[in-house]
Amino acid sequence: MWQKWAPAAYAAGGALLAGAAAGAAYYKREELTASYTWATDHMKYVGTLWDEAALKRRVDTLFKIETSMGVLFRNFHTSLPANPPAFKDARTFIILPKPSSSYASHFLPAQNGLASDEISAHTGMFDAKTNDGYYELGLMTAQLLRDVIISIRTVREDVKPNETKGDAPKVRSASPKEDVEETAQTESLSTSEKGASEEESPLAEKSPRKYQHRSRKRW
Repeated sequence: MWQKWAPAAYAAGGALLAGAAAGAAYYKREELTASYTWATDHMKYVGTLWDEAALKRRVDTLFKIETSMGVLFRNFHTSLPANPPAFKDARTFIILPKPSSSYASHFLPAQNGLASDEISAHTGMFDAKTNDGYYELGLMTAQLLRDVIISIRTVREDVKPNETKGDAPKVRSASPKEDVEETAQTESLSTSEKGASEEESPLAEKSPRKYQHRSRKRW
C-alpha cells in the first residue's frame, strides 16, 4: 500500500518544502536583496584586485606623477613576520613589486606581530589593539611629512625674486653729502613759504580789541 502512495507523498512533501522556501524567501525579500547587493558590490571591488596588469599601470602612473610633479608617493603595507614551519617567509596582504623595479623602495613594510593572518592585519592596521606596530607607523608617516615640508621650504628659499617676478628696478643710494644738501634746501624752502604766508594774511591776525576801542572814540 505504501509503495503505491509513496511517490505521491514524496511529491507532496517536496511541493510543501518548495512552497515553504518560497514563502520564506518572499518574507525575507528585503534582507535577501540587501545581501545580494552587498555581494555584487563587494565582487566589483574585489574583482579589481584580480587585474594585476591594471594595478601595475596605476602604480606606474603614481610614480610618474612623483617624478614629474614632485608629489610624494609611498605605500605602507602590512607585513606579518615569518612563522616556520607553516610560514617560512613574511606574509603581506598585497602583491609587492619586484625588487628590481624602480619603485620597489616606495613600498614600506608596517610590521604587525599581533594579527593571525593577512586579512586581520589589513583590517586592523590602524588600531593599536590589533597592531603592535601602530605607533611606529605613525612615526614613519610623521618623518615623511617632515621631509616633504623641509624640501618645499628649501626649494622656495633657493628661488630668487628676480627669477619669478622679473628684475626689480635699481634705486641709487644718495651719498651723505647729497643728503645734507637736500635737507638744507628743504628747510630753506619751508622757511620762505612760512614768511610769504604771514605777509599775505590781512587784518585777521591783528587784535580785534584795538578796532573796538577806536569805534568807541568816534561815537
